[in-house]
Amino acid sequence: MAYPITMSPYRPFTDKKGDPLENGYIYIGTANTYPIVNPIAVYWDAAGTIPAFQPIRTIDGYPSISGSPMNLYVSATNFSIVVQDKNQVTLLSRPVSTEAEFGLGIINSFLTPWNGSSLIGYDPLNVPTGRTVENKLGEFVSVRDFGAIGNGAADDTVAIHAAVTSVGISGGGGIYFPAGIYLITSEILIKYNFVVLYGDPNTTVILFKPIADQICFLFDSQAANAIVLCGLKNLVFESNNTAWIKTAVKLVDVEGFVWNEVCSKYPHWQGVGSIFLHICGRQSSSFNNTTFSADRPILVSKMPAPHPAIHFFDHMNFNNMYISASTVLAGGLGTHPLIEVEDGVLITNVSFNGYQAWVGGSGGFRYVDTTTASVGVELNFNNVRHEQPANPASYIFHISSTAQVIQHPSFRNCYVGSSNGYYLRKVFNVLFENCIYAPALLTSIDIDSSVSMEIINCFWQTTSIANLGNMKLVKGVPGQTTAGIVRNGHYLQSTHVQQEIREYNNNCIGGTPFTIAGNGGGVLTHTIGTIDTHAFVFIQCSLVVCAIFALRGGAATQEIIDPDGVFTNASGGVNYNVYWDAGDNTYKINNNTAISRDFIVTYIGSSIAFV
Repeated sequence: MAYPITMSPYRPFTDKKGDPLENGYIYIGTANTYPIVNPIAVYWDAAGTIPAFQPIRTIDGYPSISGSPMNLYVSATNFSIVVQDKNQVTLLSRPVSTEAEFGLGIINSFLTPWNGSSLIGYDPLNVPTGRTVENKLGEFVSVRDFGAIGNGAADDTVAIHAAVTSVGISGGGGIYFPAGIYLITSEILIKYNFVVLYGDPNTTVILFKPIADQICFLFDSQAANAIVLCGLKNLVFESNNTAWIKTAVKLVDVEGFVWNEVCSKYPHWQGVGSIFLHICGRQSSSFNNTTFSADRPILVSKMPAPHPAIHFFDHMNFNNMYISASTVLAGGLGTHPLIEVEDGVLITNVSFNGYQAWVGGSGGFRYVDTTTASVGVELNFNNVRHEQPANPASYIFHISSTAQVIQHPSFRNCYVGSSNGYYLRKVFNVLFENCIYAPALLTSIDIDSSVSMEIINCFWQTTSIANLGNMKLVKGVPGQTTAGIVRNGHYLQSTHVQQEIREYNNNCIGGTPFTIAGNGGGVLTHTIGTIDTHAFVFIQCSLVVCAIFALRGGAATQEIIDPDGVFTNASGGVNYNVYWDAGDNTYKINNNTAISRDFIVTYIGSSIAFV
């Protein structure tokens, strides 16, 4: 049996102005689904012998066949319906309707608020410029305009999808989720530019209950171009489903995305490796004032096809963020780092600022790259505090590359409370400033010869472990006196593992006094340089005599000036000697007198002086 959904006398469909809907579109589908993608059979006759192919077009407001108005019939008693104007802007969206409603002409009553609102005046505070209620209400779009209920029980997926489609094809804009709990059961795709979803602070909840591994909100143009200037604001995500891999938000090839006041609520985002925020490129986006917990809080991946294979993660800023990761995952999968950047992603100008509270997980930030073809630059961490790791043997920062180098990463005001600290490979010009490493007996820092860095005003726990094998020049100001930890004002040199170096300066002034005992029948020396030293050295002796020598990177020293005639450039000369020792490839001063003397050596150029 076919049921009529329009009846004689025919009631016209109207547009937002109340005029008959000309060249409109009618979609009819399975109840509680989006009819555009889940259509059902519709007929022009009660016997169900003349199919009405969708979308059904309107002429002068009526469903028409060959220019004549006709009834529409369906075999289901319940159905969903979407009505759009000629520009495919949605006028009506009902997830569940009945033939009785439409047979009684209730469809017209759905549209009459538009008719009436255009006739009612709106005059706030006696403002001279009058407006209509239609004009006022048109200032924003609400998901409830499209049939969303927001009670946590009714499925709002179709209504939200309809709102996104309507706003998207109209050129973009905000979509408002009034305070409530919005049940979503399948993916909501946002493929349009300039679409921002926003709610009421802390009271708009997105309740996600998928029946398979799915994404809640997917921002993706699904073409070769980026999606620009979209955003999420004031939304709370919730899901008590732990059977599926859920992703709260996935961003693919986005530019100018704004994320603000987005969070999760108990039981948060758990279940077999569920992801809260998944970013697949590209640039110039900000993530602010956010608090969430998930099995995998943040995952950064390469862009999938058909997007270009450039894989930028560029000019991204994370500000004021509290994130936590599960300590145990269902199925015994183990735990993930709080922030994972996958192989092949090019990091450029990425920063973490404001407060950065990182809790749990197997590590903090992890990036292991083997394939990137370009140099990464400026990965900056500020004010990070990491606590309660699931695996203390993991590193809060694990950044390594076997492909291109990563230039100028920095760590400022970071606190490591109960895990290994920093694992770095192939990163250049790293800066540590005002950092604290508190745990005992764990590894504070693990680096090799592919790393160069500077450490300023940092604290390293005395009993922590430092793996500094074959590293390049490092400055520590100040540090600990424990072997293996960088001391106050001291450096480490690549060819002298864990050997302390007093000075490394470019265009420097100043030096540290040292004493060379009298010969007592033998010649005593002090090392002042290596084969790497290229500098002028100003030498002052406690007798208030001085001289200038040139140290020339493994060549014999050259005396520049010796006003008192007490220095030579050969070992074993009278009084004081500054010379190159080919036996151990170092520059030395020796005191060939019987009396101990104090010396100060000051360098101009590149200079190294061993303790």
